[in-house]
Amino acid sequence: MAITYDIALYQVASPYYVAALATSTVTGRLLTAHEKLAQRFLLELMTEKGSMTFDPLRGCDFITRLRSGVVLNEQDVINIFYTALIDITGNLTNEETSNDETNQRFGGANINSIAISSGVVTMNISVINVIEEAINLSIPVSLSI
Repeated sequence: MAITYDIALYQVASPYYVAALATSTVTGRLLTAHEKLAQRFLLELMTEKGSMTFDPLRGCDFITRLRSGVVLNEQDVINIFYTALIDITGNLTNEETSNDETNQRFGGANINSIAISSGVVTMNISVINVIEEAINLSIPVSLSI
């Protein structure tokens, strides 16, 4: 099986992943293996369902619900995340084939920690492939538009 590469849409700048092909300190880099899976997961998590007119079922309601004003505490974020995970799991597994490398096939995701401060939710998430390798992501999301 040939190794394939993607360009990273999320760069590490400070402790967070930033949606950018490059930052002032990091140039575009190539992804392979479970980093590709983590990027696929982040794209699904951060894409609002219905926002892609050519594929309205892609994405999930995570951002929509997070910014709807219903987040009062960490349990609200947990409920919103795991509800969104149903759509994310379906979208990711539906695009996979048995020819895909196992380290790039989706096996699940878990929240490791949540912090809510000054209108920002920061989640530390583990994205797990089918052979149970995990990559940990720190994701800050503003609660306002």
